[in-house]
This record gives sequence, C-alpha cells and structure tokens, in this order.
Amino acid sequence: MTEQPLPPADTASRNDNAENGASPSRRSACQRWLRLTLLSWLTLIALLLVWHQRIPTPQPLPALALALIPLLVPAPWLVRGSRGAILTIAVIALLYFCHAVVELTSPLGETLWASAELLVSLCLFTSSTLTARLLR
Repeated sequence: MTEQPLPPADTASRNDNAENGASPSRRSACQRWLRLTLLSWLTLIALLLVWHQRIPTPQPLPALALALIPLLVPAPWLVRGSRGAILTIAVIALLYFCHAVVELTSPLGETLWASAELLVSLCLFTSSTLTARLLR
C-alpha cells in the first residue's frame, strides 16, 4: 500500500485567502503598485505646478487650474484606493501623455519639461492600470 502525500501545512490559510479575495503576495503587489500610482500622481501635479510657474502668462491661474483640475477631481477616491478612481486616473494620464507629445513636437524649447511629463504620465498610466487589474 502506497502512502498518500500529506497536504501542505498552509492549505487552510490558502483556502481562507481564496475565499477572502487575493493572496498575501497579490495584496502586497497591489499595495506597491498603488503606492507607485500615488507617487506618480503627486509627481505629475508637482511637475505641472513648477512648469506653469515658469511660463510667463498674463493670467497664470486659469491655465494652472485647467491643467490641475482633471488630476484633482478623483483625488479623494484615489487616496482611498478606489478601483474606479484608479481607472479614471489612467484615462486622465493618457491626456497628459498626449499633451507631452504635442509639446515635444512644437517648435518652442520646452522639451525638458515635456519629456518629464511624458515619462511621469506613462508611469502613472502603467502603474494605475496594473493596480486596477490587481484590484479586480
């Protein structure tokens, strides 16, 4: 008679995690991606604040408000980690990505700021998309 192998000792905890949602490793991965999303989001806000302070305009407040309002609207839900807000930020990040591409192709000398916006918006899009996928 052959012996059946014993199940692993942590089978019960794996079943509990399967019933409660994600495994601990998936949860920690989700938390890391959420932190990167929040960091990218704050970096994009800071970048836009600094960039708009350098642009000489007669009325800087409307231009700054137009640049920041799309990022600030989903802020309360984004900080809580709401999946809908994270997906909204991913779509908004694409708008900033398009803005950066347009600025890079314009004849004005804003290539450094546009390159930074391009990289940060790409990082924001990628991290928010992966966070939303892990929250599923």
